[in-house]
Amino acid sequence: MRLARVFSSANGDHSDFFSACYNNGVNPVYVLVGFGQLNNVGLYDPPNPAAFYAALQNFMQLVQTYSGNPAVLGFIVGNEVNNPTTIASDSFWQNVNQLCNVIHQNAPGRLAILAYVDDAMQTIKVSEANANLTSLDVWGINSYRGISSPQTANFDILWSSFQAATVNSKRPLLLTEWGAPGSSHNPNVSGQDGGQLQFDSATMATLVQYSNGHYSDITFNAATTTSSGGVANPIVPNRAYPRMRASPVDGAMKRASV
Repeated sequence: MRLARVFSSANGDHSDFFSACYNNGVNPVYVLVGFGQLNNVGLYDPPNPAAFYAALQNFMQLVQTYSGNPAVLGFIVGNEVNNPTTIASDSFWQNVNQLCNVIHQNAPGRLAILAYVDDAMQTIKVSEANANLTSLDVWGINSYRGISSPQTANFDILWSSFQAATVNSKRPLLLTEWGAPGSSHNPNVSGQDGGQLQFDSATMATLVQYSNGHYSDITFNAATTTSSGGVANPIVPNRAYPRMRASPVDGAMKRASV
């Protein structure tokens, strides 16, 4: 399956784009539809019921608009809105669950996905113990981690720790963002954002190593793996361009500019 993620679909009619992706069912590219208004952590930290209700109503209109589009595989109910404050709140999980129900009620058969900051499984562990989250279908992780060896473990312990954290729910994991950590770029190279747009040969070689390692890791641990790799919960990559971001900190959340 080929899959594309659209981060925000609030403005305009995107039917032509989705039709082009579907290509009349011939080698289609399926789409995960995001909604920018739901990517605002200010809806939850501190809680803002009025703003959330407005966002929910607008999101419902979006879901209804594209519910029957064959290219749409699912909808993303938020991007990186998890932090220590939000995930500790029952109202946060109630709101996420409400957004998932909007999808199930208005677009039956489409997936409800939450894309979250890779935080060493803290979000997953808290959600597993919270009875308010019942309607989420898939976890989407934005992960920027990696090691150089072995190539079949370039995401380090991501898969095994996810498997352990979801022993009860068995929700699958989707790579909604992935790439080399920001620490792999050379801060001494002149250029915009501390050199992130201009790379020397050593930095490029490191990025290639990460990309090759991530690809090997994904294919080794994917849901389609039938031999020595794989985990209990299906692991599905999002065929998006790899990106570069700061390395996650074990047990803590660290958000950095891309």
